[in-house]
Amino acid sequence: MSKKRRFGVSIPVKMADLVDDLARLNSCERSRVIEHALNEYLHENLHVEVEEKHSCISIIVAVSSKPIPSTILGKYVEIVKASMYYKTGNSHINILIIEGSSDTISKLRKELGKTTGSLRLIPLESMVRNHE
Repeated sequence: MSKKRRFGVSIPVKMADLVDDLARLNSCERSRVIEHALNEYLHENLHVEVEEKHSCISIIVAVSSKPIPSTILGKYVEIVKASMYYKTGNSHINILIIEGSSDTISKLRKELGKTTGSLRLIPLESMVRNHE
């Protein structure tokens, strides 16, 4: 088992209640819930930002009030392997399957972040070390 380090974190009461609920449902300690959530967040946000370039396959889910501009997708046609678009109510949901170098994926992610309300990068396969 790896060494652990304790530190205090303040979160909103409603979020803490949800963490407690999830821990209870999974019969585990709340620390395990936080550790799992933090591991996912770190992997999602660090893996394309590490110094060494690498190749990876990921999914980007972007939710916004309007579709992703075609000019953005056109600039990244070499890494966007497939795209799906759904309109539900007032939301536009774009799902992109991407494959390519981490630096190009990072640029696409930052550009999409400027035009979307919610953006999620889901790494599927990469040549980067695990942060566990």
